[in-house]
Amino acid sequence: MKNFIDIILKFGKILLEYNKFKIGEIKMYNIFITTEEDTIKYASREIAKYLTLVTKDDRWQIIKKKKYSKDLQGIWLCNYKEVGVKFDVLDFKQDDAIEINIEKGNGYITGSNNRSILIGVYKFLEKLGCKFLRPGKDGEKIIHKSFEELSVFTKEKASLRHRGVVIEGANTYENVLDLINWFPKVGYNSYFMQFKYGYTFFKQWYAHINNPYKDKEFFDNEMAIEFTENLAKEIKKRDLLYHVVGHGWTCETVGIVGKGWDSETSDLKEDKKDFLALINGERKFFGDVPLNTNLCNSYKDVQQAFANTIVEYIKENKYGDVIHIWLADAFNNHCECEKCKELTPSDWYVECLNVIDEKLTEMGFTNKIAFLLYFELLWPPIKARFKNPDRFLLMFAPITRTFTKAYDECKKIKGSVNEFKLNKIKLPTKVEDYIEYLKEWQKIFKGDSFDFDYHLGKAHYGDAGYYEISEIISKDIKNLKDLGLNGLLSCQEQRAFFPTALPNYVMAKTLWDTSLEFENLAKEYFENAFGEDYEKCQSYLKEISDIFDTDYWHLRAGQLDEKVAKDLQNVHTIVENFRKICEKNQNHIDKTENLSWKYINYHLDYVIYFADALRLKAGGNDEEANKHWEKFRDFICKNEDDLQRALDVFRVLMIGKNNMGFKLNN
Repeated sequence: MKNFIDIILKFGKILLEYNKFKIGEIKMYNIFITTEEDTIKYASREIAKYLTLVTKDDRWQIIKKKKYSKDLQGIWLCNYKEVGVKFDVLDFKQDDAIEINIEKGNGYITGSNNRSILIGVYKFLEKLGCKFLRPGKDGEKIIHKSFEELSVFTKEKASLRHRGVVIEGANTYENVLDLINWFPKVGYNSYFMQFKYGYTFFKQWYAHINNPYKDKEFFDNEMAIEFTENLAKEIKKRDLLYHVVGHGWTCETVGIVGKGWDSETSDLKEDKKDFLALINGERKFFGDVPLNTNLCNSYKDVQQAFANTIVEYIKENKYGDVIHIWLADAFNNHCECEKCKELTPSDWYVECLNVIDEKLTEMGFTNKIAFLLYFELLWPPIKARFKNPDRFLLMFAPITRTFTKAYDECKKIKGSVNEFKLNKIKLPTKVEDYIEYLKEWQKIFKGDSFDFDYHLGKAHYGDAGYYEISEIISKDIKNLKDLGLNGLLSCQEQRAFFPTALPNYVMAKTLWDTSLEFENLAKEYFENAFGEDYEKCQSYLKEISDIFDTDYWHLRAGQLDEKVAKDLQNVHTIVENFRKICEKNQNHIDKTENLSWKYINYHLDYVIYFADALRLKAGGNDEEANKHWEKFRDFICKNEDDLQRALDVFRVLMIGKNNMGFKLNN
């Protein structure tokens, strides 16, 4: 009988609520949009989703209206022209600015483009007190407020135009999608998929090359194409600027598909052999790797074929905003034929780019082209100049730079530029020298440009606490404008969140607002990621960073170094002093704090194994170093499933083998 009465009462309550709704007694909270464009629809769903969590109230509804009306109560997501807002930007497609004018849940969010409106949605949530610390729901902190407390007033413009990440490492489709989903939440506006379909960066995960505890999984080119095309749609749904390809054009020109850095033994067609660079009297693949092989760029047939390869790609692919056109991924391998020797590789490179531009202009394509300052192309051309500089973006790629010094420390130091000698160049490592190469290029190119840098591509593993590299990132970004660079694309592992997401968080936030101070951002991050004992965790990771030498891993890999060996002896003491704090902070109720401490708990053993291997290597005891590297490998491989979203096991082991010279028994 009691159950029957409960059912009747429950039904009566539902009926009462329905009748109240019908007669207008239940107030709904409105989100208005004035367009059916994908990004705005997505933004409206995002703000409705998060405000439901913030207010703990599910009475949010999305309503489409023909035009903006300030008389209708709710939150409007609309074009800046509709609300009469003016933005001081040079390019409304590329530059991001927002205005939020909301009082007690009523007002508008607008931006210089649809992407900016989406970024504005997350800025609104952030101003309320929410935090987006890393990808995933367990990387978010959601504040709770009533509808009447939803008030935010701000007008902001991104400090830098180019703010994005480049795919590297070993990844699942979900890893990349999670990152793309996170980007607008922290102010990034760009993503770069290298190669035509990013094959190698997915294959490296599914093959589980460096993990003996995982079985290889099937993966093929069709899957890579499907992944890339689906991710491109997700990128454009958020209206992010999409950078594409870069690697592979040289081998594609001679009929070899550019998928990665693997050796290729297939024979070239006879009519393509003359396309390859002549080196030491031979035309063949450089080191048997097509991707690392340059072409005979002074040869007009090569220039036309190279240009046609790129134009055909652009005709078939509608998503790319910026097409990166790079040469081979190696140096001291340029053509030595008599014609090519008349000018520098940069001269012939610019000539080829001009041919491409002419073809694209004839066909009405407006895609931007990124050209790079990298290897031999660090030296500017002697004679060649861009005929249509507005088409091009200069990409400064200081791949062999130190990461123990930042741009701000070096920009006033006079660097040097080495004399160019064909196939006998030596790459700089000093930041001040790289800046001099950039200045030489800037004398002949005044157009848009950005830094293409590698803080989180390899060097970051050498800073096991992630604190020093985060500070270097902050300093570098703050000084990009002074160097004549309008942003940063970070060539990095997609899973660079171990032990923390601090480097990526600092990067995104500082690219949006270069006035933000590193220590304030670090405090904000640690306080929200770790809770009550955040200062102790922050101090622990700072201590770890202080005794690691990033350049020992990155530039002086494997060399004898007494100071490194001595400093790393202190790791055990630091870890053991912190272990009790870490044990105390396991099993947090808050899912975000819980995952943060879980990673730190793994980091305690990770950093001991890692430091011991490096310490012994620096001390010259290779045999013992390899044994400890084996322990390190076993630890991260056995725990890879728990660490997968944060640590790229494949990449750190590959660098340990190729750069540091560590050897494993199997």
